[in-house]
Amino acid sequence: MNKDRFNVINNVKDFINYIDTLLVNYPRTSFNLKNRIEVTSYDLLELLFLTNIIDNRINNQKIIISKICMLDYYLEISYNKKYISFKKMNIGITKLDIIKKMILGWIKSGSSI
Repeated sequence: MNKDRFNVINNVKDFINYIDTLLVNYPRTSFNLKNRIEVTSYDLLELLFLTNIIDNRINNQKIIISKICMLDYYLEISYNKKYISFKKMNIGITKLDIIKKMILGWIKSGSSI
């Protein structure tokens, strides 16, 4: 298999690994936020796999963009509540921006990953 084809999936996996290290430090009182970040991250990966194998991709691609925007928002909330530093938030948001650009390119090209 050509590894370049799955670049976006590898970037999402990298983001999930990064988020997993951040979530360890969240307080128990923010279980809801921590859970939403975790679930949305894994949903994003699952949607990428699904979208790559179905014929009508555009709706799922839009859902993927929506999930990326929500993760971005969750990171901002985490920073505002002082669960993560500004630097860690920026790293996460930068990773999400790269993924978002790849998805937008995928939408424009109309092909599989």
